Amino acid sequence: TGDPVAGCRRLPFPNQLTHQQDFEFFGHCSQVDILTFDIFTKVPEADGYYQSQEEIDNAAVVYGDRTKLRPGYLKYKNNCDDDVIDDKDKIVVGNTIPEVTYSFGVHMGWKGLSLEAQFQGVGEVYTYPRANLAVPFNNGAGVTRDWATDSWTESNRHSKLPLLTTYTDVPENFIPSTKWLRNASYLRMKNIQLTYDFPKRLLRPLRIEALQIYVSGQNLWTISDFDLWDPEITTTRTDLYEYPNLKTVSIGLNLSF
Repeated sequence: TGDPVAGCRRLPFPNQLTHQQDFEFFGHCSQVDILTFDIFTKVPEADGYYQSQEEIDNAAVVYGDRTKLRPGYLKYKNNCDDDVIDDKDKIVVGNTIPEVTYSFGVHMGWKGLSLEAQFQGVGEVYTYPRANLAVPFNNGAGVTRDWATDSWTESNRHSKLPLLTTYTDVPENFIPSTKWLRNASYLRMKNIQLTYDFPKRLLRPLRIEALQIYVSGQNLWTISDFDLWDPEITTTRTDLYEYPNLKTVSIGLNLSF
């Protein structure tokens, strides 16, 4: 068993639009080249933050009430280049069903040692974080580390997040948009096990038929740009109230007389 063995499986899941009834899928200024896509979302396109009151005052068009805007609030693109930012300016982005689901395994052996691992992953799947994970001070809760350390200030104009506010004060900052859409693709090592089988010549004097020791682990290693919660759990449940998959390590032996 000296040669490694590997296998791979890729499962694309294309969804096709076959019927439209009493629903406008795209804004007047949005375009799509193909009619094959997964579950999608039509949302405003975020365009950075307002950096000064002067920028707000001189903007040709804004989303919401101009008098309530402040530096650090989100800007949205006027894709129709008209005198209002509304549903017609929204774009089609994202999907909650992975475009690609894949898995592969590796098995290697040398003398009494063997190593086996299984991997799985998904590609091109998106989610919108909600509740405590996305909104500061939601339901009396606190804020995440990102909100506390990387929200907009005059000394941090290229921040990850906009000005720290509550949803009640600035609901337009927290509407579903390209700003909050997150890629939840991942690759995870689901299982790995290292095994050693003792040579029978050492076991016969002890009247032992077989002796094997092993160490195994589950969910020990994951690659993903998504860091808010376990990307393997459902992408449609985005309010934090769900347990992640646990990392576990086991050590054991199998003994036969």
